[in-house]
Amino acid sequence: MMKRISYILVMTAVMLTACQQKLEFLHDLTLSNSTVNMPAEESWHVVAVYSNDDWRAFFAEPVEWASIDVEAGKEGIGRIRLDCVGNPGLKRSVKVIVKSGTLTDTLHVNQYSGVKTPEFTFAKSSVELS
Repeated sequence: MMKRISYILVMTAVMLTACQQKLEFLHDLTLSNSTVNMPAEESWHVVAVYSNDDWRAFFAEPVEWASIDVEAGKEGIGRIRLDCVGNPGLKRSVKVIVKSGTLTDTLHVNQYSGVKTPEFTFAKSSVELS
């Protein structure tokens, strides 16, 4: 029993020491997704950012149908929230660039088309041909 308590105390000390060390990621800048496919309806999606330095996120080109809720973060684990308005037209896409110092990662955002199956309607129920 005394051996078990000693083991628990040693393991607790090791864990406390490990928790005080700085968190280092395998890569200096990584996103949880490289591509996000959004539905045609109004929607949002969260992407995790893993960085060893401060970072910022921005669109590669201006768009009116999407926005970034969180555009900057500190070292560690952060997030980007993408918000998209409904898409009544064809499929559309944009790139989100995430920069941390000299490092860059790219998130590809696609939004599906809101165009439904086309239907033909005729104003008159009969047609006369001459």
